[in-house]
Amino acid sequence: MTIKTMKRFNENSGYYAQLKAKLDKKEAEFKEKLEAMKKQFVKDNELDNAQVEKLEIALLDFADNYDETLFEGEKTFKNEFVTVSKRASSSLGYAEGNNEKLTLETIKSEFPTYTDRFIKVTEKVDKTTIKSAIKSKELNSEKLVELGLEITESENITLKVN
Repeated sequence: MTIKTMKRFNENSGYYAQLKAKLDKKEAEFKEKLEAMKKQFVKDNELDNAQVEKLEIALLDFADNYDETLFEGEKTFKNEFVTVSKRASSSLGYAEGNNEKLTLETIKSEFPTYTDRFIKVTEKVDKTTIKSAIKSKELNSEKLVELGLEITESENITLKVN
């Protein structure tokens, strides 16, 4: 912009005011539209998440009720929309009426040969070592009961929408 043009532009401040008013109005309209679009996006996103949650519940329910049909001897079912996996897991816990303190006392008094392996320095039962002793057939279910422990088996079905 040249000095001459700037002088004319400044002299005609009414034109500048009109231009600024138009720009401000357009900016306000844009902000309103943008805010409305943001609100609609959040609303749509919440609806989508609710629908996905309903779908996951329905699919997991179907997988629970018809797992023989769905998995057909396999551990995983996959198509272009969903992946469903069935996994078995076991956890080592204290038998009913037993706790860590009783198990520690039992191991120390009745099974002193296990004391170094199955009890940590911090006076806690080392479940990892006990699990490995079960896998190596050193411990069986009768010995576990005597120690005050039990194994609980569970089967988990996981679902992933592709």
